[in-house]
Amino acid sequence: MTRALVPASVLIAALSAACGSNKPPVSAAEAAASLDVDDPAAVPADDTDTTDAPATEALPSKVACYYGELMVARPGENETNQGALLVKLTMDPTTSRMVEETWSFPLYERYVVTRDIHGASFTLRQDDGAFVGNGTLEGQPWIWSGWKSTTTSADKATRVESATHFQDGDLVTHERVLDADGALRVSVDQSLIEIPLDECDHMFDKARTTAASLAAQRQSP
Repeated sequence: MTRALVPASVLIAALSAACGSNKPPVSAAEAAASLDVDDPAAVPADDTDTTDAPATEALPSKVACYYGELMVARPGENETNQGALLVKLTMDPTTSRMVEETWSFPLYERYVVTRDIHGASFTLRQDDGAFVGNGTLEGQPWIWSGWKSTTTSADKATRVESATHFQDGDLVTHERVLDADGALRVSVDQSLIEIPLDECDHMFDKARTTAASLAAQRQSP
């Protein structure tokens, strides 16, 4: 079995936290506690060659969910925990899209990144337009083993280079956040474990409720 690529705005939130937040780091376990988380294909009768990957149209859409810690390091410094990430990844061959919905904790911020697949490459866009980019896929179509991408902020001030792969069921990502001149600002590492979809849906519901409550508190006089 992203974390797929973590939305770049999550990285910027991590950058802000790493570069001046006075709040203590929040572990994935603490964030989870706040969310109440406790056969081969049959060979046809004829001589059709079936050694290649299954036809795209024969593959159903697939949804998987991942959860884990967000580790951030500035150049020359050790990694520190900057919260946790909850990622729901939907791969849909019928629309040629990979959609990634992410909640970041403890900020309770939500991001959606859509990748439009074209063969073994893709373009991507964050839902608010803050980041766009492109990348390449690795492995067989729609059972990808990983992907790489480069995204750029709308103001061109930030570039994120990302590499993601599946490792023993975990979604592992390494990202480099660069400034406009190409200088490294922070590096980000995530190793997210797959969690059951019913647990994921419960955590998503809890995150939405908490985010709405926090928004109401900020708006109150």
